[in-house]
Amino acid sequence: LALFVEFNDRYSQASTYHNLGIVAQEQRRWEEAESHYRQALALFVEFNDRYSQASTYHNLGIVAQEQRRWEEAESHYRQALALKVEFNDRYSQASTYGQMGNLMQEQRRWEEAESHYRQALALFVEFNDRYSQGSTYNQLGALASAQELWSQAAENYLQAVGIAVEFQDEYRLGTRLQSLGRVWQASGDGTIPVRVGALLGVSAGEAGRLLGGDNE
Repeated sequence: LALFVEFNDRYSQASTYHNLGIVAQEQRRWEEAESHYRQALALFVEFNDRYSQASTYHNLGIVAQEQRRWEEAESHYRQALALKVEFNDRYSQASTYGQMGNLMQEQRRWEEAESHYRQALALFVEFNDRYSQGSTYNQLGALASAQELWSQAAENYLQAVGIAVEFQDEYRLGTRLQSLGRVWQASGDGTIPVRVGALLGVSAGEAGRLLGGDNE
């Protein structure tokens, strides 16, 4: 950054400020992250780089959401989304729809949350991004669980589990099985361990143990 400033390369400073924002964000230094993102955004605006503004607005949304500044977060996400639509960056729209879904879920705006998650899912399907589909199914499962819609939660979590198996993602498989186990315990749906067993290639009894329950 110092060299970019020394040589008055203002445009290159923008991406550096953006990356400094990412570093601060990962360390949960919210005020510092926001400051860096706003400096990046000002430079992108100065140079009329509308496409790059989108990712900075997206990250400003995350920073605001982490501080429970809901209206501000929503505004940033909508600005990011509008720019991504403007440039027909359909794949990148998915991550912003996902974040907006999460934001609505935190505010218990259930229908809006589901709508945004499903928009994200449709884009991941369009681009055949199976791995990201798994995360979105997991979010839809959590959303349904929060509303005690157990059948819907189970269906979404089973999709998420299946994709974790497909990618041999042991960490996400474990967390998704735990979530599905809670749905099983709450609903008493005896088909859940049977279906999990089929996905994992184990018996229903073993699946029940992996789900962390004794509701067999």
